Amino acid sequence: MHIRTRFAPSPTGELHLGSLRTTLYAYLHARHHGGVFYLRIEDTDQSRLVSGSAERLMKQLQSVGITWDEGPDIGGPYGPYVQSERLAMYRQAAGQLIAEEKAYRCDCSPERLTQLREDLSARKLPPKYDGHCRARTDVPEEGSVIRFRISENLSKVTVSDCIHGDIIIDAATLDDFVLLKSDGFPTYHLAHVVDDHAMMTSHVIRADEWLPSLPKHALLFRAFGWEEPVYAHLPLLLGAKGKLSKRDGDTNVSQFLQWCLPDALVNFVALLGWNPSGEQEIYSREELIAAFDVTKVHSSPAKVNFEKLEWLNGEYIRRMDPDTLATQIRTRVDTGNAENEFFRRAVVLEQPRLRRLDAFPQWYFQPYMQEAPLAWKKSTLTVAKERLVELRAFLQQLATWPENPADAERVVKAWMADRGLETGETLWPFRVALSGKQTSPGPFELAWLFGKEETLRRLSYAIERGV
Repeated sequence: MHIRTRFAPSPTGELHLGSLRTTLYAYLHARHHGGVFYLRIEDTDQSRLVSGSAERLMKQLQSVGITWDEGPDIGGPYGPYVQSERLAMYRQAAGQLIAEEKAYRCDCSPERLTQLREDLSARKLPPKYDGHCRARTDVPEEGSVIRFRISENLSKVTVSDCIHGDIIIDAATLDDFVLLKSDGFPTYHLAHVVDDHAMMTSHVIRADEWLPSLPKHALLFRAFGWEEPVYAHLPLLLGAKGKLSKRDGDTNVSQFLQWCLPDALVNFVALLGWNPSGEQEIYSREELIAAFDVTKVHSSPAKVNFEKLEWLNGEYIRRMDPDTLATQIRTRVDTGNAENEFFRRAVVLEQPRLRRLDAFPQWYFQPYMQEAPLAWKKSTLTVAKERLVELRAFLQQLATWPENPADAERVVKAWMADRGLETGETLWPFRVALSGKQTSPGPFELAWLFGKEETLRRLSYAIERGV
């Protein structure tokens, strides 16, 4: 089998976490088998279209490194790849089913259909069309819909899903669903079946929400006499209180990319319901492609742990070249007029502890402000300032400023040992004098960052006005 998978979004909003996982799995499956991954825009629900949504979806996919072999922007052998440009194909397909008496026209009014649903609901019966127009031959073409005819001899529908196994549906629960709307546009049921056949789709990887519709889609493929693709329905993503939603925070991919590295986000999303091993948690794109197996995706919902994403992003940050990381941070954080070398050194200091690109400490680039007390625990402000006076005098007479934090630590600790000074009483006020913060990199890292002149200036400030 030649593998062809697709992502077929409706341009009705932003790319969210669940859609990214669906796309990623289809992409990984195609790449794993050396097949084709293509993009198709399903815009037949004209009432819900959002201007520019399709372009944003494509841009967001590209921003996380997901590319396609065929699509609306690059074309391909099975185009066009926008459903509103394929209307003639859907109308022809629906007409074929009418000619074969596998579908029929219906002009039931919205009022009649609403009343029918209310009556069935009052009797505690499933809402389904009653076949009122099945035998009619006088339904006009204009203003009518086309419905699929469920065979009266059908007792059950069995469909296979490579994640959930065989799914058996009682045919009595199915109604004659609409294929073509009165405006001439197809429903999802008809359009995607026609397109998946015409575009030679081998595997349909999509969200669990389409699982109840799977029997309808299988019946359509069989009515046309077409081979059915392999289906894989991905389980729900769960937030803190059930199905992942905006209550759990903004789940749009664009929001994540404001603070998260693309590779970290892809790694995280890939493991929401699938993991090729029990121990490894960090995978390169190549490793994900090599290991991916859609049949190993769990059938139960996956819980999204946003703290885990931050941790994972931190691991990716620590593996980055500092210059590359600095470029990423500059696009997200206001660094003021910071010189490039100063900023790069600040990045080196924060890299071991940073988990979000947008959380880089702003105090590096702002006017000095002391927020933490100079005194160490049970010590006093007087003692703290005495230590700073001695330290300032020692650092001022250094002929050569330490070239790195390790050298600064060696020099200062040797001086402390000679003087018999306690670590906490000396290094706490030293660090606070340089950063002004309750938490920050250590004093040796900060002295290396600021250099001799700024280090001495901050010590003097703390001695004169520190509290």
